[in-house]
Amino acid sequence: MRNNVIFSMLGIILNTIIPIITYPYVTRVLGVDSLGIYNFYSSASTYLILLTNLGISIYGIREIGRFRNNVKQISRIYFELLSINLFMCLLALCFVIYVILSIANPKDSFIISWFYLSVLFTCVGADWFFVALEKQKYLLIRNVIVKLLSLVSIFLFVTDRNDLLIYVAIISLSTILVSCCNVYSVLRFVDLSECRNIHCLRHIKQLMGIFIIDISYRYLGLVDVILLGIWGSKWDVGIYSVALKVVLLCIQFFNVLATTLLPRSSFYINNSEFLEFEKLSRKSVQLICFLCVPLVIFVFYCAHYIIYFLGGADFKDSILALKILSFSILFAILYNTIIFQILYPLGRIKSIIFVNTTGIIVNTILNYILIPNYHYIGIAYSYVITFIISLIIICIINIEDVKFIFTHRMLSYLVASLVVFVFNLLVFMDTILLVALDALIYFFVLYCMKEEFCVNAILYINGIRVRFLRKNNN
Repeated sequence: MRNNVIFSMLGIILNTIIPIITYPYVTRVLGVDSLGIYNFYSSASTYLILLTNLGISIYGIREIGRFRNNVKQISRIYFELLSINLFMCLLALCFVIYVILSIANPKDSFIISWFYLSVLFTCVGADWFFVALEKQKYLLIRNVIVKLLSLVSIFLFVTDRNDLLIYVAIISLSTILVSCCNVYSVLRFVDLSECRNIHCLRHIKQLMGIFIIDISYRYLGLVDVILLGIWGSKWDVGIYSVALKVVLLCIQFFNVLATTLLPRSSFYINNSEFLEFEKLSRKSVQLICFLCVPLVIFVFYCAHYIIYFLGGADFKDSILALKILSFSILFAILYNTIIFQILYPLGRIKSIIFVNTTGIIVNTILNYILIPNYHYIGIAYSYVITFIISLIIICIINIEDVKFIFTHRMLSYLVASLVVFVFNLLVFMDTILLVALDALIYFFVLYCMKEEFCVNAILYINGIRVRFLRKNNN
């Protein structure tokens, strides 16, 4: 299980590094206009994937995870969800054909066709099936190979401004190759005879629930940015978006923990192993607090380094926005973990939808009040406040389901954070040195309080040191 989390996080790192490598090259070669066309259709395909997926990615992980040891059940669920997904892609195809026929430019039609193929093969590939079976190692190896092939292809074949179509084809072909690998691999885990015994409609009600959750969860960081453009200015959007991307990357990195552990949580609940479920969820929340508190400190105090690295001096106004948004990291990750690792496996769909809807209403009201007067700073405060309120509400109305995660160990993170905060008020020094000292103080306080992860980390490092010394002595 620990390895699956590591493999998932390595996958996130890989998906982050490859664009960082290719983006500067592609920007220079293709130019602003071509890149703008690509980004427009790429964004459109992302929304098309969201609509055609219908929440299947999350729902499929839970359902396959529940019956992971029953080949007939997982085969039936796989074929049912795949059929629903293909039907949605067929509906999307009607829309895509209409768009293509409405466009006179054959170049745009070519790009739309390739992106639709990406949508279709993303559906057929069904990554969620392998996540549900905890095959993250396979997913990582597959992604490394395909990403490297696409990386080499971009540098070999995309050489001037006229190569936009080649670039689109390479990106789409990488998705197609990934999906073909999945289709070949999935045959080892399913019983093909079960494709005759499917009943797709039994999933629709629950799929609509998770689809609403998915849509409402994506409101923050998407629709609120649109509101900033309406009630503020395009300059505000540009400044805010850079800071938001940093925070979303941090959140995404840790959110993979909840997705990775969702099938195991669902399996425990389905088999009435509630003590194991509580133990897993408790450790997950403790690990998040253990790692996210220093991450918040790092992002807050190194905001100017991060912004200058990503956007340069032109985006210096993003520094304050990033400092404000940094406080949302811990609350957003805890909120996501409680939803997808605890409440969703327990089937608390209505509760999740209610809290997400409440969060949207609160965020919209705050944006309406704050954006006209405080612009991008206002929306940053609104973002943080929304997650704090949502986290409090979801814990209160589901207290019987989540109370087991609140242990005395949580106090150790609060104490360590307060010690670091007081230290920073009393000491003035270079930022890098200050952050390094903050980390040492934070982990030292936790070690003194016998915090589990900190003690285990020290023992693990000490074990490596002992083995290294023994090897050298021999």
